[in-house]
Amino acid sequence: MGEDGKVTGIRSGDVTATAPLVICDPSYTMGPDGKSGQSAHCKPVGKVIRAICLLNHTIPHTHDAQSIQLILPAKQIGKQTDTYISMVSFSHLICANGFYVAIISATVETDEPEKEI
Repeated sequence: MGEDGKVTGIRSGDVTATAPLVICDPSYTMGPDGKSGQSAHCKPVGKVIRAICLLNHTIPHTHDAQSIQLILPAKQIGKQTDTYISMVSFSHLICANGFYVAIISATVETDEPEKEI
């Protein structure tokens, strides 16, 4: 933090990288007691839910694509924000042959985020 109380960058050991804005999880910041946690300088603006799904098949109706990104428009699924799904396969060397990894990411809009995804 600079003398004016604004972020000047991040420090890792003896190295500092400067930036006009830092976006991170509050657990990476220093709290008022000098320990990790929510500091007075954090301003939460939303929450995100993510799920990692292991599949033994491609996502239906994607022509058996080995990798794909789907964006579900908010208006079509009755939400305020879009939902994102990325799927990659064994061809990317991230899982065993015949398996797929899908990651779903959405902005939390209710008290039951698991139901949102």
